[in-house]
Amino acid sequence: MLAHFLQFVAINVTCLVLASQQFILAAEDATNTVDTAQQMERAVELAKQGNYREAKREFRAVLAIREKTLGKEHSDTLIVHHNLARTLNVEGEYAEAEREYHILIEGEKRLFGPEDRRTLGAMADLALALRNQGRVTEAMRLLRTVFATQERVLGAEDPETLTSRDNLANGLNDQQQFEAAEKEFRAVLAIRERVLGAENPITLVTRYHLSLTLKNQHKIADEEKEHRAILKAREHVLPPEDQEIFVSCFNLALCLKRQFKYQEALEPAQRAERGFKRVRGEEDPVYKDAVILRESIETALAKK
Repeated sequence: MLAHFLQFVAINVTCLVLASQQFILAAEDATNTVDTAQQMERAVELAKQGNYREAKREFRAVLAIREKTLGKEHSDTLIVHHNLARTLNVEGEYAEAEREYHILIEGEKRLFGPEDRRTLGAMADLALALRNQGRVTEAMRLLRTVFATQERVLGAEDPETLTSRDNLANGLNDQQQFEAAEKEFRAVLAIRERVLGAENPITLVTRYHLSLTLKNQHKIADEEKEHRAILKAREHVLPPEDQEIFVSCFNLALCLKRQFKYQEALEPAQRAERGFKRVRGEEDPVYKDAVILRESIETALAKK
């Protein structure tokens, strides 16, 4: 389903901001051998390509070597735990990811301290792994702790603080506390627009999250406004064939359809269908969802 695809896109963008910067190759004081450094690079590249099975194998091989040569709590060993945990989380192996995060967090607490940026980032990532297992209450409790510490230590406008606040809002949405979630999303959005810019990809992720909680409150006109803003920004900054533009077209068309604005919905639906056909192919389920949407809109128009 396209909903699953959209969720995957959002999760991946969020993970890029949490904790350190994407996948990490080595600490600043790295003492790795050339062989493990190269193997680490291969593992990171595999993960970026979506080849998580091979990436896990490479990360585990590097981990075994670094534990033996550097020690279990060396910073470069902990980096491998973090990369492995992220890969497991993206693959849906949440229980195993949780185990890796606990090892990482305990090591970073001893090495850097409980309020270090790296420790807090790992704790925030663990909260996502808990949320992905449906353990929302546990995840929210941990996220509140992380957010409060980040706000005090890093500042309210630090990117990682804002990501934790965004994730808290998502948790509120999961708990059907939609008004509270909307308030938090709007607060994060205002800061990100001012600090990062209205067209920054991370800003647009928050705007997309806001659209979801507006949908849950049946504030459909406000939801439409957010989808139009996302589409306009993506058209301005992304290449014409970027699939995120077609995702935005799909979301806008679906929102317009729910308002019975079939004539307005047809153009973005057709555009999404054409775009997904070119970039994903006719056998892709996302393209097939776009076909179904366009056909449903045309059927509704024919009945008018």
